[in-house]
Amino acid sequence: MVKVEGKIIATFGDWVVTEYGIECTYIYYFIAKERLHESDWIYHVCEKTWVNKVNFENAFNHALDVHNVISPQKDHY
Repeated sequence: MVKVEGKIIATFGDWVVTEYGIECTYIYYFIAKERLHESDWIYHVCEKTWVNKVNFENAFNHALDVHNVISPQKDHY
């Protein structure tokens, strides 16, 4: 298990939404809240074989809401 740096706001399987963005607890993978608006996170992360797609998508959407980020990906993948 990877140590999470930020305060955990919500947990979705191996993914946590933190005050800093999204972090994976299984393998070191971090998406800063300042980068959540980028247009390819769902595709990029979900093509990895170790990712539970449902958990990541739920964490991603929750992180968008928590950090007030508008993304073209929200609910459109």
